[in-house]
Amino acid sequence: MHVLDHAAPNPSKPVHSVFNVNRNQVLGLVDEAWAARVGPGALQAHGNRFWVVDMGRQVRTGGQTSVQIVVRDGTTRLVTAFPK
Repeated sequence: MHVLDHAAPNPSKPVHSVFNVNRNQVLGLVDEAWAARVGPGALQAHGNRFWVVDMGRQVRTGGQTSVQIVVRDGTTRLVTAFPK
């Protein structure tokens, strides 16, 4: 559900990126980014691992072209993903 929160603006959050695809296309875009990730990613201090994947096209309403994917380290359990 957290990932789908990035399908629409949220004025209650001071920083909130929004995908430029329909809500029903967000998870497919995240799956595409997961398949395109390269390397081991980076480990965060609290035990999550992340990748910033350049999608080669605009994926955010602000014009950005990357998706950040965060998973629990050592798993494929998605913590969040958002346009970056």
